[in-house]
Amino acid sequence: MFYSKPDTTVVFNSGCFLQGELRVDPVSLSYFIVLDDGQELSFADDSYAEISSKENPVDISELDFCV
Repeated sequence: MFYSKPDTTVVFNSGCFLQGELRVDPVSLSYFIVLDDGQELSFADDSYAEISSKENPVDISELDFCV
């Protein structure tokens, strides 16, 4: 069972971002983002600087897409 939040932007400490559906496995505390093309990428909980959504947007105009 995953916690899921669509339309999410993840800003990483490296200065880039990914957008898609955020999924968190509450048992193992694994973080995933599912991109629009269906690709699922995992990331460490200490690798991101900010997670935002439509309700809590973040300015990504100065950032590059990670992939």
